[in-house]
Amino acid sequence: METKLIYLILLHFLMGSGANVYLADNVFSCTNIDVQKSDNSDQIITDVYKCLDKALLINLKKSTVQEAIGSSLHSYIHALHNYEHQTLYVDETNKVTRHELTAIQQDAMTTLNRINYITKNIRLPATYRLSNDRLITETNTFIQTLKQTVSLIDTIPLLLDEHIDTMTNLTLPLSTLKDYEHQKNNAYQDLDIALNTFQQFILQQIHQ
Repeated sequence: METKLIYLILLHFLMGSGANVYLADNVFSCTNIDVQKSDNSDQIITDVYKCLDKALLINLKKSTVQEAIGSSLHSYIHALHNYEHQTLYVDETNKVTRHELTAIQQDAMTTLNRINYITKNIRLPATYRLSNDRLITETNTFIQTLKQTVSLIDTIPLLLDEHIDTMTNLTLPLSTLKDYEHQKNNAYQDLDIALNTFQQFILQQIHQ
């Protein structure tokens, strides 16, 4: 402690007002942290502590750094993790949704094409050109084909209901992603305030 005090006295004596600028630069340099989701809050606090303790030569405890920025730092890293996790979830959900919608469209087009094909090929027998036996056969074929068409058309409401249920259950969690982004931004602001408060505290300690 005495060595640090002597160092600060000599620094003020030799540099005058420039010493304040020099010390302030060190404070901001040590506390200017770029936090990533992969960072460990305890390691960041250790790094900040070591940097300040070495650069400023003041009687600083690691617990002081922890109390000043530990909670907000941990919250911000946690918010970064949550935001990225939700981003990945939204991307995966969008892929599934697009796949489901494409399948529904393809199914609808297949059904429509089958109806068009069947109805275009339904021909009422020309009674005046056919013998009775041939007319019976042709009429029976016409009725069977018509029956198949009616059966196919009858399945359309059920098919549409299934598709409607599927589309109802398809959700895009974009609103929740905005919530997580909002939480991340709030956590960042809280950390920024904590860092600024801590910087001012350190500068006051230096100037005493």
